[in-house]
Amino acid sequence: MKNSSSREKMGWTYVLRNLRRRWYLFALALAFAVAGAYLYLQFTPRVYNLTATLLVDGPGPAVPGSDAPPAGLEDEKNLLSSFRRIRTAVEGLHFQVSYFHTHWFLPREEYGDLPFRVVLDSTQGQAVGVPVYVKLIDEQLYRLKVHGENVPVFDLRTDRQVAVIPLIAVDKVLRVGRPYRDPHLGFRIEFLKKPGQFDAEGRFFVINSLADQAGQYQRRLRVHPLGEGSRTLRLSIRGTLPDKEAAFLNGLLRVHLREGQERQHRQHRDVIAWIDRQLGLDGGDAAEAPEPVPAEALPQPRPGEGLRDALLAERERARNRVQLYEGLLQSLGRENEMIALPVSPPDTALQQRLGRYNDLLREREQLQLDNAPAGRISKVNAQIQKTRVGLVEYAGSLANRARQRTLLLDRSIAKATPSPPATPLPEVRRQLKLDDKMYRSIHDYLLTRRAEAGMALATGRTGSMIVDEARPDGQKPVYPDAPLVYTVAALLGLLLPLGLLTLRHFMRNRIINQTDIQLNTAIPTLGVVGYNEKAGNYLVAYSSKSALAESFRSLRVNLQYLFLDTGKKVIGITSSGQGEGKTFCASNLSVVMAQSGKKTLLIDADLRKPRIAARFDIDNAAGLASYLTGAHKADDIIQATATENLYIIPSGPLPASPLNLLGTPRMEALLEKVRQEYDYVILDTPPLGLVSDFLVLLKYTDFNMYIVRHRLTERAGLNKINELYNSNRLRNVGILINGARALSAYGYSDKTYKYGYGD
Repeated sequence: MKNSSSREKMGWTYVLRNLRRRWYLFALALAFAVAGAYLYLQFTPRVYNLTATLLVDGPGPAVPGSDAPPAGLEDEKNLLSSFRRIRTAVEGLHFQVSYFHTHWFLPREEYGDLPFRVVLDSTQGQAVGVPVYVKLIDEQLYRLKVHGENVPVFDLRTDRQVAVIPLIAVDKVLRVGRPYRDPHLGFRIEFLKKPGQFDAEGRFFVINSLADQAGQYQRRLRVHPLGEGSRTLRLSIRGTLPDKEAAFLNGLLRVHLREGQERQHRQHRDVIAWIDRQLGLDGGDAAEAPEPVPAEALPQPRPGEGLRDALLAERERARNRVQLYEGLLQSLGRENEMIALPVSPPDTALQQRLGRYNDLLREREQLQLDNAPAGRISKVNAQIQKTRVGLVEYAGSLANRARQRTLLLDRSIAKATPSPPATPLPEVRRQLKLDDKMYRSIHDYLLTRRAEAGMALATGRTGSMIVDEARPDGQKPVYPDAPLVYTVAALLGLLLPLGLLTLRHFMRNRIINQTDIQLNTAIPTLGVVGYNEKAGNYLVAYSSKSALAESFRSLRVNLQYLFLDTGKKVIGITSSGQGEGKTFCASNLSVVMAQSGKKTLLIDADLRKPRIAARFDIDNAAGLASYLTGAHKADDIIQATATENLYIIPSGPLPASPLNLLGTPRMEALLEKVRQEYDYVILDTPPLGLVSDFLVLLKYTDFNMYIVRHRLTERAGLNKINELYNSNRLRNVGILINGARALSAYGYSDKTYKYGYGD
């Protein structure tokens, strides 16, 4: 338990040391994060929160003769946030045109100090939602560019879509001051700045639908009381243009107060008119009389028909005409649709235009069937579009006139409808037999109320007042929060490399340095062999001055120190898998031991994939396998090499069952014999992690060497050797690190070996 805690502490110490060593990653990540935060703040529009407050007067007594309840706080909230009231405010502020400029390659809306102003022509359809670019060339000329696909066209008077243009493309040079007009656009541009003050690039405007603009403001507007029991409402809205948002809030408040004043004035007039009827007085101008239809415009009643009946019949006909015109407008909004002619059209000119429109549609259809030239079809399309726009304007004007006539007829019908006569106060006195005192009291009360209503009507007093208007000056953006953005960016810049390096450390499953070995095993390390690209065929005998040769000589010294006066001679060498340099280390260790004057025998005990014979270029016809099968004697399989004091027993022909051969008494007899004749016996055994051959040979070895390859051996590869070591089945064992690219990672200086790798 103590050992596990120590290793855990060592692991975290290594992580912290590794983080400190890679401080430059934190510096780079922090620099990139701060730069990213700066770019984010530059490209993200600032959002401001604008507020205004309105004091709402408490509900007063109900108006005599009126069944309308007094407006309360909740009613004021609903009125302020109603679509109709917001639309009225937006229309009065001329928000039908939005102005933009390009900032950092992105469009940004602007308001206030504009280089030009657009005055729309409301008598024709307008293409909405498409950018109209304006570039002032000089004081006399400017350039207009428009391009858009599937652009809706709206009638500004009714704010209804009347058509959709598949393609609109305009690129013209126009004279300053003259209006521009085509079938889809109509306006006049008033330039407010001279060419030298005008930002010529990236300026454009967009025509909007009032309904869309009002809907956007309605969704963003918030109305709520300042506190519980308070009669003060706070209006707030968020947007990127504080001047425009403040103008909207203040405009909405003015519209609300104006309409509230008009509503209260009507109530005061109703009070005066009702009191006058009770007192039997002439109301004069106090009550607002409906405007009647002029006498010459009234329908003449038929015999037996009264004036009211004639008005009702005429109103029905007017309503039918409104429905007819609105249906035509809807049909014209759908392109390529034939329009059914009305049976009894109220307007001959309308019927002629509809007939012309249908004829053009038929002509285009025939041209398409005949595969006519594209230019001819395009010419007919232009005529169709022009005719449709004219029809929309004409039908819209007819619909407006029919609606106005319907309203006038409604007023005349109301005037012609007899109302039950009010009972004058003197008649009430006679019927109820009121005495003089009671009569005088009621009479004085009514006169007092009439005077109050007249005074309120004369002074124009309203029930609400603006406490604070929205002020755009000094507003700080609520989004993005620059200090918060930089703080988050700095934290990410520090935490991201910290997390990645920590994750990389704990997710890495290969042996990289000495700490990895110390964290995963208690077996001591014997030494480190450096990396060399030619290590597969390298032998110390061919390059005795190289750094690799020096590393193997250091290993030999360590082993001789361990074996001093111990009589231990047999060394087993294994690894966890293929490619970790087991045969390479066994071969070179044998060479340096032989060069030190020790009579050394290298036995290729890997009977599955032998490589010793090929490395030393010796005959493999007779070897360990043929000896174990009884085909040869021990003296027949031992071969001398070019290196003095070095002898080799190759593997021989591959047997069918290597494991069974290695466990025979002949193997034990062979090792007993060579113990007596050689100073050191080195066994190149099969990998421990793949087969069990090494476990069979354990009873013959005095010391064992486990090869760990830098960046190749996995941490899990140490599990098998740890299991043997911790269970005391294998005690005399050490780890040799092979192929180390950075010797400092294992506690060795890169200058430890002064010889070059290519020696």
